[in-house]
Amino acid sequence: MNKEYGIRIAKDRFKFSCSHMTIFPDGTAERLHGHNYHVRVELTGSEAPQGMLYDPRPLKRVLGEICAELDEKCLMPRGNPALSVNEDGENNYRVTLFGKTYSLPKDDTALLPLPNITMEALAGHVAERLTDALKLRDCRPTISRIRVEVEESQGQLVWIEYSIES
Repeated sequence: MNKEYGIRIAKDRFKFSCSHMTIFPDGTAERLHGHNYHVRVELTGSEAPQGMLYDPRPLKRVLGEICAELDEKCLMPRGNPALSVNEDGENNYRVTLFGKTYSLPKDDTALLPLPNITMEALAGHVAERLTDALKLRDCRPTISRIRVEVEESQGQLVWIEYSIES
């Protein structure tokens, strides 16, 4: 009989508050605004010899670190051709988008390697960071899938789920 186990981490402390603006394909963008995001993670796989799918301690530690890096930041994508981000002196970024210019303090800004700041992109970012930091690819075949949910507001969330490749 094939058994599959799962571990889900969904604590209130795994959250981040940030500002962002989504850039749409039609050449428009949202106004700069904020959300209080909540993050949940699931790992799925087969039982390990010690009777434990995965030790949750490093998972919670790394997830907390990722949330802390995004908390109280203005999130900007590095991979969107419509957005220009340049240094503006020693302490600021100058961000230009569709004729608007923003000056953002570097300490309050997180430049992410994403094409856009959307729930989908943030879920993918968290999933990749967890997969890399926890070396989940080295856990195969015990860990076979990761699922990350990012909730932007109550009742509005997105998830990404994929198989862990060896």
